[in-house]
Amino acid sequence: MAVESVPKRPGRLAVPGDDAAHDRNVEPALWRGLRRDRFVPQKARDGNIRPRVLDLYSNKPGRHIRFLEPPAHHTGRMERRDMKRESFATRYAERVLAARWPVILITLCLVAMASSGITRLEFSANYRIFFDEDNPQLLALEALENTYGKNENIVFLIVPKDGDATSKEALSAAVWLTDAAWHTPYSRRVDSLANFQHTTADGDDLYVRDLVDPQALDSAEVRSRIRAIALSDPRIEGSILARNGDVSVVNITVELPEEGLLDAVAEVAEFARSVSAQAEERFPGIDLRIVGTTMINQTFLEASINSQKIFLPASLLLMALILGVLTRG
Repeated sequence: MAVESVPKRPGRLAVPGDDAAHDRNVEPALWRGLRRDRFVPQKARDGNIRPRVLDLYSNKPGRHIRFLEPPAHHTGRMERRDMKRESFATRYAERVLAARWPVILITLCLVAMASSGITRLEFSANYRIFFDEDNPQLLALEALENTYGKNENIVFLIVPKDGDATSKEALSAAVWLTDAAWHTPYSRRVDSLANFQHTTADGDDLYVRDLVDPQALDSAEVRSRIRAIALSDPRIEGSILARNGDVSVVNITVELPEEGLLDAVAEVAEFARSVSAQAEERFPGIDLRIVGTTMINQTFLEASINSQKIFLPASLLLMALILGVLTRG
């Protein structure tokens, strides 16, 4: 392998890979101070490896180091550009390492400034944030609420396994859920078959009483009358009782505070789930479903929190792995 020659002077040293002998008279301290990254062999266009040769001489005051570059035919435009880039990157890295503590301090200050708004981040219990402001369905809902009032509610769907929402067990469940629903935090109204105010006339007298009498549910005739009245009353059919009579609801209207909305929604949802679990134990012949705007808000909130617990650590771990792979050298 051809190596460019230099005038022989005391202390001449060849880069590893050169056939020239290593001069043992070179001071170890000087050798340790050399930049080893400058001794990387250069590959010429013909494929031959031409190492740079180091020449140490001390015939002048002080120590001098001279690096002999590869032959001229190896310095093409692309090679020169790569050398310039490498030189810039090397100088930049040297300066950063030389002033590492100021760089670290400045970086931490910039990170703190960029993170100053993190205290304003919060989870929202309002499902409306998932829709654009010009969403037609959302605009229609807001127009309806502006006309008739805002409605926040919890709804228990009573789904009997036998398909009859006016059976003894289903009506008993409606009565029990209606009584329990009044204890819901922030509740102001409860509507169900059990407390629907049915009006009857006897001559000149009008009687208003609950449609369902818990003490008379053993009578099949009473249950048939309740079903007939419910399916013929437009205030009940399709609202409290399904049109085919297989599902009934207990609707709880709540009035949530503006301040502490997250805690209020969570409190209402927790109470509703507790009541639902107790009802399913008491009445094994029915299935209960909890719906309503308040439950929707809580469900979206819980989904967001659970996603953060899973995906945020996973994303940080993935970024750490990628940085480790990219900076492994």
